[in-house]
Amino acid sequence: MRRTFSQERINRSFSPDGGLDSTEVEKRRTQYGANDIIEVSTNRWRELAKNTLLDPMIWFLVGTSALFAILAITIKPLFCC
Repeated sequence: MRRTFSQERINRSFSPDGGLDSTEVEKRRTQYGANDIIEVSTNRWRELAKNTLLDPMIWFLVGTSALFAILAITIKPLFCC
């Protein structure tokens, strides 16, 4: 997608004082929040295991596997010799 920019906006972006003034900075900070970097977890394996256990797809697969195991145990003897 192509966007058009006014020539004034393009010229302002290349000038040394073309950035935000302090009032605009404060306005955007209140609107979007500070530009803080999120701290990295110290124990990545524990965080990965926690996120994996909270994933609903894992629990769906575990439940489906358990259902098939129960059905295989109970239905298979019915059709055996």
